Amino acid sequence: MLELQATKESLTARINDRDQRIDVLNQDISNLDDQYKEVRKEQREMVDEMTNLVADLAAANEAREAAEARANRLAAAATAQELPLLPAEAVLKVEGEALGAGASGTVYRASLTQPVAVKRANVRLSADGTATADDVTYNKRCQALVDGEAAQLGRYGNHPNIVRAVG
Repeated sequence: MLELQATKESLTARINDRDQRIDVLNQDISNLDDQYKEVRKEQREMVDEMTNLVADLAAANEAREAAEARANRLAAAATAQELPLLPAEAVLKVEGEALGAGASGTVYRASLTQPVAVKRANVRLSADGTATADDVTYNKRCQALVDGEAAQLGRYGNHPNIVRAVG
């Protein structure tokens, strides 16, 4: 009987020891599950950030290509003597408030070698400084209208009833 009692106590101790190990393993599993959830959350955030960066890069490339195309058009117009190409600094010398605004751009007083008017295409951006697809379409349309107006003015030369375009 003593032997049976000892065997029972030994088995009870082994069962208690096993239950404690199971509790530790369950706690480890719970901790690993929490860590896994945190890693997945960070992964989703990184994917979202990467998606935004890719979209920003695509928009920047599109803007660069549009700027290069515009520069090429202006260079071609300057070469064809339709409209001379102004130095970039000329556009930066805008003075004071707008003289007027229209559907495609705003006209400002500026200085070149003489007082001139500079028309800048309207640009629409979101509050955070980015452009939505609709903003990009709007900005391209405004830039195309201003470019077309400049090209048209360049073709008239020195007409007495039309303001002379200098660049």
